[in-house]
Amino acid sequence: QNNTIAAQKRMQNAISLTGEERFQELINDYPHFIQRFPQNLIASYLGLTPETLSRIRKNSSR
Repeated sequence: QNNTIAAQKRMQNAISLTGEERFQELINDYPHFIQRFPQNLIASYLGLTPETLSRIRKNSSR
């Protein structure tokens, strides 16, 4: 049941949030993912290209 709720939240976020907002949600919910997984997998999970994720990460560190 928790997996179903998490999947529904992820689908809703993919539709309603920007890439930057999805990245912030990931950092807030799963901060350890950023160091644990390669950038291309994180980008795919967020529905972004690796290049777009790189720009988002660069801008969020400012």
